[in-house]
Order: sequence, then structure tokens, then C-alpha cells
Amino acid sequence: MRGPHWRVPWLCLSCLYSCLLLLP
Repeated sequence: MRGPHWRVPWLCLSCLYSCLLLLP
């Protein structure tokens, strides 16, 4: 059951990165 464990943080990081890129 490691999939969801490391998948959650990864998704969060992806969202954060996207937000930073979208920001001016």
C-alpha cells in the first residue's frame, strides 16, 4: 500500500508547481 502514500504528496507538489508557474 505504498502507491497512495507517495502519490498524495506528489500530486500536492505538482499543484504547487503549477500555481507558481501560473503566478506572474
